[in-house]
Amino acid sequence: NLLAVMMRDLERIRRARLSSRDLHDLATKMRVRQGAAELLQMFDSPGIVSAGIRPVIAEVCRLNGLEATISALDFVYDDAGHVVDYPFVDVIHDGNKGEAALVYLRSLIRDDQEDNMFRVVERSLIVGDSIYDRNMFLPRAVNALIVPSDDGVVRGNALIPDIWEKLTFVYKADDFLPLIELIKQARESRPR
Repeated sequence: NLLAVMMRDLERIRRARLSSRDLHDLATKMRVRQGAAELLQMFDSPGIVSAGIRPVIAEVCRLNGLEATISALDFVYDDAGHVVDYPFVDVIHDGNKGEAALVYLRSLIRDDQEDNMFRVVERSLIVGDSIYDRNMFLPRAVNALIVPSDDGVVRGNALIPDIWEKLTFVYKADDFLPLIELIKQARESRPR
């Protein structure tokens, strides 16, 4: 059970009393896929919904000049800046990623950027990088799965039929450049 593994790891983080500085140091070692900044800049309201740790993702974004609204796990810190707890309600996992994506998309309506949820979803590109993102894919959205070029994930997960029903397309690449090119071509060919 992926949620049980995540909860175990979160408990280890809490017991280790990692600090906000430790999380910053972790972020400085993380690699961002090539094209991430350009992909996010292609959209009016980019968002990142992740089962990862919000402070790490936010720092990676800051260090790499990426701007997006982030929905991910946050921590509660003591006065010295050490992790002491995490709100269980904020834990994003494979079972609730779709709900987390909808919460983010609903915020676009509240911000008066769109007038109804159907239009928001229809205009959304949802990119997952793992089969565990399958519950994040929404009907009527453009749902893409990116898998590393050296990964057999597409063949190996043919036994998970619900992922194939939700996907618009799968592409194998180590970066976002093919997706960026596809979006540019689609926008250029769109009737005005």
